[in-house]
Amino acid sequence: MINIDDFLLKKQQSRIDKTFIKDGWVTVYESLGEHFDSSLIYACLVDREYLPEFIETRNWGITPGSEGKPSVIGSTQDGKSVSEYKRFAEDHLEPLLFSKFFSHNKDRYVDLSEDFVNYFQLYEQIQSKQHRDYFFTDEMGEMELISEVRPTQVRIKWKFMLEFISIRKMCLSIGFDFMNMAEGKIEEITAYLCDEDIIGETKNYNRTIRLWPMGMDKRNLQSWIHGKVVILNDPEKTRSHFDWLYDDRFESFITGYDERGEPAYTSCENDSAFKLTYFKKEVLDKYYNDAEKYDVDSFGISCKYFSLKIDNSVLDYVPVFVHYLRSLPHKEQLYWKHYNIEAKAGMGMSPRYYDVMIEGNWTKKPSTPDFYFKEAYRKFNDNWQAKFGWPFYKELSGLDAYQFKALHIPTSNNIKSFCDQIMALIKITIDGINEQELVKGIMLEPDDKGLTKLEKFLKNSDIEIPDMMTFLRNLQTLRSGLMAHRFSTNHKGTQKALAYFHITDDNYKEVACEMFIKSVYTLRALSKLFLDGATINENEEE
Repeated sequence: MINIDDFLLKKQQSRIDKTFIKDGWVTVYESLGEHFDSSLIYACLVDREYLPEFIETRNWGITPGSEGKPSVIGSTQDGKSVSEYKRFAEDHLEPLLFSKFFSHNKDRYVDLSEDFVNYFQLYEQIQSKQHRDYFFTDEMGEMELISEVRPTQVRIKWKFMLEFISIRKMCLSIGFDFMNMAEGKIEEITAYLCDEDIIGETKNYNRTIRLWPMGMDKRNLQSWIHGKVVILNDPEKTRSHFDWLYDDRFESFITGYDERGEPAYTSCENDSAFKLTYFKKEVLDKYYNDAEKYDVDSFGISCKYFSLKIDNSVLDYVPVFVHYLRSLPHKEQLYWKHYNIEAKAGMGMSPRYYDVMIEGNWTKKPSTPDFYFKEAYRKFNDNWQAKFGWPFYKELSGLDAYQFKALHIPTSNNIKSFCDQIMALIKITIDGINEQELVKGIMLEPDDKGLTKLEKFLKNSDIEIPDMMTFLRNLQTLRSGLMAHRFSTNHKGTQKALAYFHITDDNYKEVACEMFIKSVYTLRALSKLFLDGATINENEEE
């Protein structure tokens, strides 16, 4: 007994009814099966004005292997042979796909129209000619998969396909040929026998169910659907993906309260609105966590896609003048809006931001321990290099450089964020000590490692700094006891380090601040002892 649903091609009919769109993707090519159960789908573009004539027949216009590719048409004019180059062989039709076949190696694959690829400036990721993915890069540099090319199928995200045909004032024609042949008795399909044409403004196909005595391999029953459906462009669609360059959408942010005590909002479009709005500190996590793409400092966030002035010298929140937010793409404005908070008593911009950005006093030092440490770290290493001819801390490169860029006080009291930042701090300080230069001319034991080498370097200069060494050793011990962003309290050394830093479940930000401060003290101590008292910050006040 035959499977009647499969034989009647019900799934294929459903796909036709939905114009081959599913879950936001449209199938523009498919080639599956052969002989008794086959599926072929092939799409092309049609001029909107040509549609009434095009839909009169079931002819696809363009078929695999005959894609309307560039042609040279010969003719005779005034008794002379004349050749004319035509970009596409068929008038009013344009290929979306190019089915390639090369006899010398029997290689087959399908290419996507270069017009489509170039219009969206797609990035092609190639596994093989038969397996390719195309990505669109948006205004924030984020990549979105919009087309998949596979050996038997090509899909395109519908919103991109619709934009393309609408901007082009063309329609998408999808030709299809589905067939199923089965072995059975005519009585099983008598109720379904048909030979009907389904014709409308955007469809023209035939559905046939019949006895086929000449069928192969005893398969004497045939079900067949052949023709095309056309998806119209949207004449009202005037915005393209390029419009983000000139996007006139602006979000509003909380800038105070109205007379009823409800939050009052100000649009960032108003460039004369010199009002502060505030955000949770966690808004910066996205940028800190992608240091390769974003730069974050005391005064702003920048990347190749935007630059935003912020006050990053407050530990618990981020003040921003609301009109600065207009510099963000609209998508990014929505991200910031999610973290927008109401102002509380005492909130405002930091003294350093006011002195530097408002008063123009650039001699002021950073006011948060993390930025102060990073500035001090650079200055100390430069001074050391100038005096001794080699850097105290090894040059940062690769991942280490990005970890330094992203180094910051955790934005929330979160153990994972705390551990990530402390690991980075250890990496660029303790692990970053230039041991090779540090221990030249010093007697070492075979098991001597980083901090022991530093201690012997100090003793070689008749210097002992027990408080500094205690801090560094406890910091290193924390890493030794770190397991999956949790501290192993079974280890006595870890217990001692946790007690030294007074770490509890609710003070990670506070402890991180203290660690950055003590790291600055380490730089100051070494600077005063080895660099003739050279300051580690320009214009540093003693």
